[in-house]
Amino acid sequence: MPEDVPFRKKDFAAIAEALADDAARGFGGRPALTDRNEGSVVLTLLEAFARELAVAYEQLDIVYRYAYLETAEGAALDQVVALLGLERLPRGYLVGSVRFSRATPADADIAIPAGTLVAGLKVPLLQTVHDARLEAGSMFVLADVRSVERPSKPAPIGPAALTLMPRPISGIEQVTNPGAIILRQIGESDAELRARARQTIRAATTGTVDALVQAVRSCGVPQVKVIEDLVARPGEVRLVLGQTMPDDTVMAQVRTAVARTRPAGVRVIVGNASPIGIHVAATLQLNKDFTAAERQAIKQQVSDDLKAYFDRLDVGDAVRAVKLRTVLGSDPRILAVTETGMARLMEPFNGTVSLAAKLMTNGDFVPDQTEKAVLTVDSDWPKLTLETPGVRVDALLTVNASLSPSAVRLDFVNSLTQLLDAKAREFQAAESRAAQTGTKPVMDLTFEELRGCCAAVPDGSIVALRYTVVHERSGRVLEMTLAHQARPQKDTFDARERPRPGDVTVGVGDG
Repeated sequence: MPEDVPFRKKDFAAIAEALADDAARGFGGRPALTDRNEGSVVLTLLEAFARELAVAYEQLDIVYRYAYLETAEGAALDQVVALLGLERLPRGYLVGSVRFSRATPADADIAIPAGTLVAGLKVPLLQTVHDARLEAGSMFVLADVRSVERPSKPAPIGPAALTLMPRPISGIEQVTNPGAIILRQIGESDAELRARARQTIRAATTGTVDALVQAVRSCGVPQVKVIEDLVARPGEVRLVLGQTMPDDTVMAQVRTAVARTRPAGVRVIVGNASPIGIHVAATLQLNKDFTAAERQAIKQQVSDDLKAYFDRLDVGDAVRAVKLRTVLGSDPRILAVTETGMARLMEPFNGTVSLAAKLMTNGDFVPDQTEKAVLTVDSDWPKLTLETPGVRVDALLTVNASLSPSAVRLDFVNSLTQLLDAKAREFQAAESRAAQTGTKPVMDLTFEELRGCCAAVPDGSIVALRYTVVHERSGRVLEMTLAHQARPQKDTFDARERPRPGDVTVGVGDG
């Protein structure tokens, strides 16, 4: 069926042609008027009427277009958006641009609609002015923003002050303002007013759980949990803020935003989450010896990773022991994570009162729905002990005078390093398999394997070869030599011990 067009506008030529055709037919007993010559009485009268009717069509078209949000302009647009309770914004609002980004290129386009809210702590709430799109393969996109309300005390917002989306967009991981947000010197344009009206229509539904969460997040509070008990406390909603110590100014903003959003007849209680301090103690097995500065850098990196993990936890989120071990061992320089003596990997505290009894059998801690796990960070915590496996393999190789010791040593050191690195990975895999099966791992290093490090040396050119394996933790020392190659020679490693190259000496001799 043809599309129903509610209003079809005709121009002057079409109207004049239709009137002339109708007059020439002479329907209804009228005489046929066929004189269409230029200047004739018939044509003059028809064109005069057609002109007035064409003007009326133009005026009706304007009235028709001014009734719709997408086509109204100027004062007519002001009247249309007034139905939504909106007014055109004058100058004096904060404007600028923000950067929506992610750590990896996007797999597909990510739409960022106009009206997307952007917030920060103790700064006015802002929203995007136009639709934006982070295209597939890109990692960021810039979008223009404007403050939602006219600031009572207008002041620019510094760079990087906006860090939160009250209503997150899937695929967008971070938002910030690369430059300052400044005061606008001109009023709102028709296009900007239309975009704001569309967002108002989309967000017209209030009084829902999502609306309450968005109201809190728009004040710069990143974490909020809604608690309802329809049986014990019907008509009451609790909002628990994940930011455990917001100041009075932020709390006042939150309560005002919630009061505007809450449904009639529902009591909304706003409060802070109770912080539960988590003490973390762990021994980190390193893959080799490091300098004091390097060891301090490892400790700092692990502490930062721990803090980032706890910052991501929401109110009531459990602290998983497996996840905690993963965070502690995420640095590639750390081979294993174990408890330190009799201390627990983590122990929760409510102030100074230990909550160790609330730990689950697998070591997890599940706080109450009004509590938030917080990493204890002070001069004593977290307690991270760095432990080097401490198994050094020294080597002494003597070749005859036909070879260059420097050239032989280079190949010998590279081969020995590659072998011991491979054995360290082999030992780690063996320990992982043993932990799953409950058996004892088999970890040893044989002279035949070490002898292979001299494969580049021609046969008959080796005068003497000796390896000394020093277990620095226990003090045990074992020597394996070429002179005793006829009998089995091997060294067995204990749990978490990993071999590393020690002193390598290559010399010339006659045996």
